[in-house]
Amino acid sequence: ITIPESVTSIGEWAFANCSSLTAITIPENSQLTSIGSCAFYGCSSLTSITIPNSVISIGKKAFWGCSSLSSLVIGSSVTCIENEAFIYCSLLKEIICFAINPPTIYENTFYNKSATLYVPNGCETAYRNADYWNKFIIKAISQLEVPTVNPANGAEVESLKNKQNVTSREVPKLKKAGQDVSELFKEMKQLSNRIKELENEPKYVDVAQSVFFAFNSSAIA
Repeated sequence: ITIPESVTSIGEWAFANCSSLTAITIPENSQLTSIGSCAFYGCSSLTSITIPNSVISIGKKAFWGCSSLSSLVIGSSVTCIENEAFIYCSLLKEIICFAINPPTIYENTFYNKSATLYVPNGCETAYRNADYWNKFIIKAISQLEVPTVNPANGAEVESLKNKQNVTSREVPKLKKAGQDVSELFKEMKQLSNRIKELENEPKYVDVAQSVFFAFNSSAIA
């Protein structure tokens, strides 16, 4: 899904239990300021999320049980991440946070407190002295070597699958009406092949292309 630029808040339970949701795209110049409690609760297929610089707060249990989430980027304006926001996100081993001042978090905001946390250069000490952040392995963003997940693949795959579903529903109708469906079968085959290509592509790209494009250079100065 793509969140429109004009949206300022994602409400409570907005996308809860959307188990087939694999990717969320939030535009670079989004006006989004808050993600409500349980907004993406139980979205078990979600693999990555980039919180834009406009967001200030992330509500309680916002991403509770997103068990496939492996990549998280937190924008520079976030000041508070409520309790259990990322609880039971068992695959989340790496977090990139662009906030210069450590956001307020709670004992159970994150499930895996031994994950690696990348913070703005020069802010390592502030995070090591901050409650609960000090449980993480803290490194400067300049030390980031492992590329982050590219969110583009997931969005394209989702779009192609939607088109594939629409096409597959048309075939029986046309066939019953006695029309030639060979071209539709060909189109479905092409869609299927493209989906497989995207799903088999490496899910990693250069950090400069996948992370830093969404943030102002001042955030990592």
